[in-house]
Amino acid sequence: RGEDRHPLGILGRSRPGREGPRSRGKAIVLNLTSRKPLLLLAGGACALLGAGFWVLVTPDNPLTRLFRRPITETDAHVVVGPYPIEEDFKALRDHQVTTIVSLLDSRLPYEKVLLDQEKQVAARYGFKLLNFPMASVLGHPLGSDYKQRVERAAEAIAATEGKVYLHCYLGLHRAEAVQALLRNRGARTATYLLRQAERSQDIRLLDQAHRDYEEGRCADALAKLGKIEHPDAKTLLLRGWVEYRLGDIPAARDLFDEVLRISPELDDARIGRGYCALREGQVAAAEEHFAVFMKAHPADPTAAHGLGLVRYRQGRLEEAARFLRTAHEADPADGEIREILDEIARRRSARGD
Repeated sequence: RGEDRHPLGILGRSRPGREGPRSRGKAIVLNLTSRKPLLLLAGGACALLGAGFWVLVTPDNPLTRLFRRPITETDAHVVVGPYPIEEDFKALRDHQVTTIVSLLDSRLPYEKVLLDQEKQVAARYGFKLLNFPMASVLGHPLGSDYKQRVERAAEAIAATEGKVYLHCYLGLHRAEAVQALLRNRGARTATYLLRQAERSQDIRLLDQAHRDYEEGRCADALAKLGKIEHPDAKTLLLRGWVEYRLGDIPAARDLFDEVLRISPELDDARIGRGYCALREGQVAAAEEHFAVFMKAHPADPTAAHGLGLVRYRQGRLEEAARFLRTAHEADPADGEIREILDEIARRRSARGD
């Protein structure tokens, strides 16, 4: 009958007398009991969905860590890895990364949450963040313009000065597609572990030595560098600068030369080589090293500083002032540059320039 389809049906119809309320109560209990498995199933599904979403927006959870690609760290232009968590931002900053290229796609709800978080943290740590949204499921690209997006990301990375951190969610399929294209075009990418918990003893010592050097503890830095069992070009480069600061110019010069021999793309060693030449009175050699570096990096203030010192020693005061002003704009706190600029101004004034 029609009323049987009502949620309470005939059992819910009360009759006159004391039985009415009791019958209605029994009917409600019977009805809710029959629906209990459905309620439990729905509740369980909601709980599972909530837990799943939490896993997705928490990339460093124990489950996701099983699949995340380790962050890479080399002297290459491009560092590749998974979605960066807070400690990764600190490590990337310590490794002179300046730009983050994110392949997260805000059309995916969990990636929208992560991308919004990433923008905030990147701004806090001073990174430039570029987003080239791409979507894929288990390595299968979604969308007809996937290849075009890979192209645009690769082109942006190639045009970016300084080190770049490229990532998708796990650091696997999307990031690998862009990385493969960059490699085909001659960009340097490679894989060394960056995350502190996963790093080798040599890399930890190098980090500590770099921190000592930056804080002026050169003897401590040298001691740590001496404990590195397998020194690479980056280790030799730092050791060269430590020796330079400690005043052992011949040792620094030999280290910079070795870096340029085994890893010529680390052309920061050429700057060190130029300063060593200046300290040894080889002005022409210093000029050559600084000029070669500046040709490859025309906006670099360190090379401008070096060439300014060369021109000053050559008596070419106008050129010296021009280079040194460029260096001073990048580092107004450098008292040496300020003193030389003042001296140049006095000499030019005495000559009536």
